[in-house]
Amino acid sequence: MVFVATTFWAGTILTGCQSPNEKVKDAKEDVTEAQQELQDAKTEAANDAAWKAYKEKVDRKMDTNDSLIAELKLKMKKTGKTVDKAYNEQIDALEEKNKKLRKRMNEYNGKLQRDWASFEREFEHDMDELGAALNDLFEDNKK
Repeated sequence: MVFVATTFWAGTILTGCQSPNEKVKDAKEDVTEAQQELQDAKTEAANDAAWKAYKEKVDRKMDTNDSLIAELKLKMKKTGKTVDKAYNEQIDALEEKNKKLRKRMNEYNGKLQRDWASFEREFEHDMDELGAALNDLFEDNKK
């Protein structure tokens, strides 16, 4: 309590000793700093919203991949073909790739803006490759 009172009085005395020009200068600096903090907060909120939307979109794609993989596994159990082993290995490899992509997405926190564009580009490329491979395998399985 004594510290608070002492700090208050010291601040009052120091502020009272400043010239009007110094007070104006300090006030302008405070306003500029507050504006920058507000802009930073807005930017961070926008980045957080964009990250959340992107992550939800990717999660839906991965869930779709999981469904395709489950469907392929089910079809493989029913066919009894001799090529099942090769198909199963391909399916397992694609399932593993989907799991790794999901882990990579969950470990990336979306806060590192300097490498966000690079992460998104590489991740989209990997997701597109996985999707194409799953679709190819799914189409081959229909034949």
